[in-house]
Amino acid sequence: MKMGRFVVDCHIHPGKKDHADANSRIKGVNAQVEEADNSDMILLDMDNYGIDMGIILPSMIGTTNELHAEIVRRHPDRFRSMCVDTKTRLAAATGEKEWNIEDAIKELDEALSLGPDIMVGIGEIAPGSLGASAPPAFSASRSGAPLRSSAPTTTCRSTSTITVTSAWKSRSP
Repeated sequence: MKMGRFVVDCHIHPGKKDHADANSRIKGVNAQVEEADNSDMILLDMDNYGIDMGIILPSMIGTTNELHAEIVRRHPDRFRSMCVDTKTRLAAATGEKEWNIEDAIKELDEALSLGPDIMVGIGEIAPGSLGASAPPAFSASRSGAPLRSSAPTTTCRSTSTITVTSAWKSRSP
């Protein structure tokens, strides 16, 4: 490691093209992106601007925890990744399956089980906050305990605590 400062960019979105997938059924800012590994271009930018390490954040819809983990494995001295319910969210956004907390937790458990050398947390986006036609409904945790509606919390098998909030605003009058 070099002497002096260690610069970390905490907001990097590799693994996507900068346009919506041609087959995206979701339009606008939340459109499904086309997954593509562009980490070499990001590394070039990081080198040019003196960035030592980058924290990978999932895209809105379309990139996967698996691709991000692969990028970290190839460049363990340059990247770590956050995870989110990427597949669960995409299935809900495309109408394949209704979003549910159980699938989201299972997906997060799988990603977090890769360990802190790859996945360092959950985010940038709360599970279920995008890609669903309505906000997720939370009534009870896995243990049956009621969840607070403003910031429901449940626990993964990995003992990581997940706090889910929704900024959803109804469009009906």
